[in-house]
Amino acid sequence: MRKQSLGLRNPDEIPVAGSTLRELMSENITVDQARIDLQGLGDPGNLLLEDDEVWRFRTPPWTWSTMSGVEGVVVLRDGLAAHWLVTRMN
Repeated sequence: MRKQSLGLRNPDEIPVAGSTLRELMSENITVDQARIDLQGLGDPGNLLLEDDEVWRFRTPPWTWSTMSGVEGVVVLRDGLAAHWLVTRMN
């Protein structure tokens, strides 16, 4: 698992693969579900707080065919992207 701070930025303003992070966010999950999903991938430490909003994200299919695909979860605090935890990349 790769952890990257996003510095509390608006996900509409974070470019990812010709899109924005917000456009790639696909499913809202609970913090508990995120912890389950991340088991075995490394310790997220204190990156997941009970009041966080957690979303799954995945880059478009073309990024996977060009060996630049990324998926994982993004953590929002007060609607702003705090960080993402990349669970799969090629």
